[in-house]
Amino acid sequence: MALRNRQRHPLIKQGWIRALLLFAVFLVVAISVGLIFGLYAAVKPGSTGIGMNAMLTIATSSALSIVIVFLFRTYIDRRSFTSIGLSFAHFYPGGLIGFLSGLFLVCMGGLIIYLMGGLQWTDILFTNDIFSSMSIMLLVAFSEELVFRGYILRNLMKSFNPWLSLAISAFLFALVHIMNPGIPVVGVINIVLGGLVLGITFMNTRNLWMPVLFHFSWNFFQGPVLGFPVSGLAFRTILSTTLSGNDLITGGSFGFEGSVICTVLLLVAFLIFLFPKSWV
Repeated sequence: MALRNRQRHPLIKQGWIRALLLFAVFLVVAISVGLIFGLYAAVKPGSTGIGMNAMLTIATSSALSIVIVFLFRTYIDRRSFTSIGLSFAHFYPGGLIGFLSGLFLVCMGGLIIYLMGGLQWTDILFTNDIFSSMSIMLLVAFSEELVFRGYILRNLMKSFNPWLSLAISAFLFALVHIMNPGIPVVGVINIVLGGLVLGITFMNTRNLWMPVLFHFSWNFFQGPVLGFPVSGLAFRTILSTTLSGNDLITGGSFGFEGSVICTVLLLVAFLIFLFPKSWV
């Protein structure tokens, strides 16, 4: 009986404390990994390219984030790791809807910017690097959704009403991207909106597959396929892209997420996902 009670009740009673504690650990680990790889590149600049160093930093941070969530869920929440929202029972249609939604929004945004004269595709360059980019982006999407929707949002909702919890989780999601290179004010707004969209899909399904696959397809088709920088980070791309004109339209060096076109599309997506019966 004692063992059963110990497993049932979290080690830390307040959900909001569990959420913020994990966020603090996540930040410390992410910053530490960035500093370690940054110092290594500075000391031995010839040992690895800038792109490879960035990929290793992202992959290491993401992998450690998954471990952190596993430890918190198991030993702080005292729940199974899969109960965080990893059940395959709702993989379909939620996962498919998430994937197609990210694809549609990014392609629609790229088409609008193209028609407005802000974007030109000049070449097609398919290399094996696309597969490493795909793997990294899937890992990033999975780890960030585990952290911000699976753990932080879920635990905030144990203490606060769903809408306040959603807003806090979206703010924290934007906060960790605030140091991305060249981020404009519009980029901050769009990342908050992205956090709201991803959060509402999780709240509607209580499952992570929809936001994970939305997040993955959003990043992958935005960067390695269409040729935009992703949150200020450049990847090897299939389509060689040239941006011109007003950065408010094109997103400039930050990429599509720095564009007001992205703002409008995310607002529309949020309103659609706000009413689950319209898409389920």
